[in-house]
Amino acid sequence: MKNPTATISGILNVCSGSTELKASSGATYLWSTGATSQNITVTATGVYSVTVTDSFGCSSIASVSIEPSQTAVTPTLEITQPSCFVSSGTIKVTSPASQYSFDNGVTWGTNPIRAGLSPGNYKVIIKTVTGCTSYAQEVSIVPSLTAYPNYTSIQPRFCGDTGTITITSNSAYYSFDNGTTWVTNSTADLLQPGTYTIRTKDLIGCISNPQIVLIESNTLGNPEYTVVNPACSVPGSITIDTPADFYTFNGGQTWVTTNTLSNISSGNFSVGIKNNLGCTSYFRTIYL
Repeated sequence: MKNPTATISGILNVCSGSTELKASSGATYLWSTGATSQNITVTATGVYSVTVTDSFGCSSIASVSIEPSQTAVTPTLEITQPSCFVSSGTIKVTSPASQYSFDNGVTWGTNPIRAGLSPGNYKVIIKTVTGCTSYAQEVSIVPSLTAYPNYTSIQPRFCGDTGTITITSNSAYYSFDNGTTWVTNSTADLLQPGTYTIRTKDLIGCISNPQIVLIESNTLGNPEYTVVNPACSVPGSITIDTPADFYTFNGGQTWVTTNTLSNISSGNFSVGIKNNLGCTSYFRTIYL
């Protein structure tokens, strides 16, 4: 009768704290630890052997060596993010280990829970009883964001004027530059044309989502005009129909108070308007 062939399978290190070894099928088993089951769990390095006996009484022996490993399993985590009622977060390591680090191995402790964490990035590492350390697991604690703030705005009334933004959502603090600076005044005035990002923040540090507000430049509108094309010996003319204080027919090189340019022949002309505040329109090109 041919003897059975004994084999042992399993992860051959104990960096996760323990490992399970499994013998090949047989009728009875006897491990070097004295165990008589097909599977055993070991927590220490060293050589382990098993004698597998079949139903005919024939036996075979197999052995394996459990080696230390430098890297443990990646830690499994439970993350509690900040809320509008709790401004800090919590990281809980659920993987079994003997020591825990929440700062990439700078400091170690035996508590798998780290609470009171400010918003930011944390690197979690675990260490087993055999001294195996895991790869770092990065965690981001992010501040809680509330709803988008409501607001009203006053746009510039004329060229050179400024605008105003008032945040109408009640809060402790207000920002008009996406949270770079915070103030207690909900109104910002004398705002130059541009894009502003407003936020609110309450007393426990909850910050709203960003709201984009545009303060638009109040330039003069495009001038309307009437053209008389030159024909044979009859000269042409351009009349700017939009009322203004000053008019140009050469792209702003010179400004005049007369809205008609007469006695012109064919060519290109760039017309525009300007008021007493110095605000100009965009130029429009006319081809005669």
